[in-house]
Amino acid sequence: MSIGGSFKGGSQSDRSTSSSTTPWSGIASQLAGTLKTNLSNLASGSNLSNWIKTLTASTQQATKTGISNIKEAFGASGMASSSAFAKSIGDFQVQQQLGLDQSISQVEQQNVSDQLSALQEIISLASGTGSQVGHQWGDSFGWGASAAFPK
Repeated sequence: MSIGGSFKGGSQSDRSTSSSTTPWSGIASQLAGTLKTNLSNLASGSNLSNWIKTLTASTQQATKTGISNIKEAFGASGMASSSAFAKSIGDFQVQQQLGLDQSISQVEQQNVSDQLSALQEIISLASGTGSQVGHQWGDSFGWGASAAFPK
């Protein structure tokens, strides 16, 4: 048997190939660029990095505003240098950090869920058993089933 041949000793030219397309071919070609980009972003974690940067910036701004409000409240009462003032600021900062940590944890969990959904979609499409109409994970990015099959 030669490479590219068959068990009966045929050559590569003895075999015919089919150039027919499946219903998935059209969908795959339409979604190929967008799907590749979005799956690459999911796999690389670049979406996650952007979400974390946004959460962190938002929390920092809210923390600055909250500390200013605490300073104003204690300053108006003449207790701007008291230990209660320092404790209030410390407690507020801890509360803000805990909230940020919880938000980042939720975003990371969602990112893992998105990655698993993307992998499941790829496997189901590659095996030919997938039914994209039933999947909605890409809809949050504007390229899922709703975008591919508008009603």
